Amino acid sequence: MQNAQKPTPFYVVSMSKFTALYLCTMGLYGFYWFFKNWQLLGEHQQKKNMPILRAAFHIFFFTGLCQTLSDEEKKQGQQYRWNPAAVGFGFVILEVISVCISYLVLQERLQPIWLVVQYPILLGHYYFLYKFQLVANRVCNDPFGHANSKLSMINHGWIIFGIMQWLRHVYVLYAMVSGEAPAA
Repeated sequence: MQNAQKPTPFYVVSMSKFTALYLCTMGLYGFYWFFKNWQLLGEHQQKKNMPILRAAFHIFFFTGLCQTLSDEEKKQGQQYRWNPAAVGFGFVILEVISVCISYLVLQERLQPIWLVVQYPILLGHYYFLYKFQLVANRVCNDPFGHANSKLSMINHGWIIFGIMQWLRHVYVLYAMVSGEAPAA
């Protein structure tokens, strides 16, 4: 007889892998992270929850995902020191600020140097997702994320791509501050 194991309700990843992928890809890994969380949650609940759309429009769904994680945590009789409402709200506020700054720069209402604010916002996003991931790993009975701790070749490729983007951003920032025109 085959043991059909119910899928974990949330994406499990080691904190070091999460950190490397999120920060090296300038947050791009977040879209995959959201997709995997919604995909696994849908499988766990046996519901079609459109994980691609929820990942693309994560700003509208992250607070609900935090609440679902909190509910699952309570259902298991666990209580971790985190505030799901604050994690969800904090992430969403930073996302709104980020979008507003980008929009105002594109509309030339703010100087391009304002884009430098995006870096601390990226760290804020990371902080809130990190808090969520700590609880998700525990709820899925893998607190250290051992099941997903190794970097694959694809992960390495994304890290290299991300580092190239970081170098490009630093160069463009330097060019803006020094008054040099960056090469196209």
